[in-house]
Amino acid sequence: LSYDNPSPTMYVVNSDAENIGVGGYAIYDAAVAEIRSCERAMEENLVFTRDWVLGQAETLCQASSWIVVGQRAAHAPAGESALKIVETIRRVTAVYELEEIVHGPHASFLVSPHMLALSLPQAPPERLQALCNSLKAQGGQAFSVTLHASSASSEGEHLFLRQSLPMLSPLQLLLPAQAMSAWIAPRLGIDLDQSDENPFTRILAGHLDA
Repeated sequence: LSYDNPSPTMYVVNSDAENIGVGGYAIYDAAVAEIRSCERAMEENLVFTRDWVLGQAETLCQASSWIVVGQRAAHAPAGESALKIVETIRRVTAVYELEEIVHGPHASFLVSPHMLALSLPQAPPERLQALCNSLKAQGGQAFSVTLHASSASSEGEHLFLRQSLPMLSPLQLLLPAQAMSAWIAPRLGIDLDQSDENPFTRILAGHLDA
């Protein structure tokens, strides 16, 4: 959006603002400021995520399969993270919402001793932490990622990312899987630039060429 060439969205913002007695440009400026803040948070979080993944690289490379758990609204980025792991790290990966895994899928710990747990600030951390502790008690590895209020930091297997615009905050939870793709896949000898010549892959993805 710009002041010189406002889009239809700009007119909608102005119209809504007039209805509540607030200048449309003030709302626009506030929205732009929030998005810029989100960009800065993403940059900061990416640096911490990269360092965290590299620090855990030896353990991450040992994983033969993964479980990705998302608590509440973090279920959506958990699904995207699982897909990224399958595509790039090429490990079998299952994804669950926390409520699903406590009703039985936790038995998967017996065959998948590596878990990535994602959580947003609104969700109470105690239950997800209990799940991580349960896995570690069985000799597995649990990595937790949550959004922190002020700044990014890490402590062992725990990564705390800086929170940004609430609507866009779930995007920050995709960074660990993205970082694993960038820095763990090459350590496993996986060339992400090499195309898949499997004939079954071409059949399955044939509709994408249409």
